[in-house]
Amino acid sequence: MGNVTYVSLSRQIALERELSLVANNVANAATTGYRREGSIFSEYIQGLRGDNNSVSQTRLAGATIDQTSGAYIQTGESLDVAISGPGFFVVETPRGERLTRKGDFQLNENNEIVSSAGDRLMGGGGAIVVPPGASRLTIATDGVVSADDAVISQIRIVDADATTLKRESGAMFEAVNGVEDSTDAKLRQGFVESSNVNPVLEISRLIEVQRAFEMQRQLANDEADRIRSAIESLSAAR
Repeated sequence: MGNVTYVSLSRQIALERELSLVANNVANAATTGYRREGSIFSEYIQGLRGDNNSVSQTRLAGATIDQTSGAYIQTGESLDVAISGPGFFVVETPRGERLTRKGDFQLNENNEIVSSAGDRLMGGGGAIVVPPGASRLTIATDGVVSADDAVISQIRIVDADATTLKRESGAMFEAVNGVEDSTDAKLRQGFVESSNVNPVLEISRLIEVQRAFEMQRQLANDEADRIRSAIESLSAAR
């Protein structure tokens, strides 16, 4: 396999991975609290055997999480909460604590505030339990939760380095390098935050990546044809 083929193949692999990221963005354009994911490409030099030459190749070095806020949609539901500005909710999952911006919460059978997936929303002292029979639930901008004007907890909001967030699924992240409690986050009760994906831009990018992938495949095919033609010419001349 020639150097041109190696370079083309490395580019195709990177583009295939980017295509998967963009397709995931498009699929989650309507997911509450979803954060768009972008690609980081890098170049690396591969030494060649037998001489001092090298070949430059491409790879997808990582992904970035776009921290731009999505639109805030008013629902009027007392358990719908949106974070204004940076920060994440903390939910307890079977795999440990995870971060999310998806604020369409509800009550489970134990009167605990949980996510739509059933993961418990964390307050300063653990899970947030609403007293049975409470008729009015309010969530202040600082996250203090009150039932019938009696304070019961405070929603925990944390900050995390976006470059170290690991997406698990949809709007759920693992903070690989830990988190810090946020001191200036503002909450909006009765609102949810929409996805920050722009479908038009993502579909345009999807088309661009597909075209680039096809060009690289054609380049590889042309190189294979060139090598085949050269081999046939040499064989005929012998």
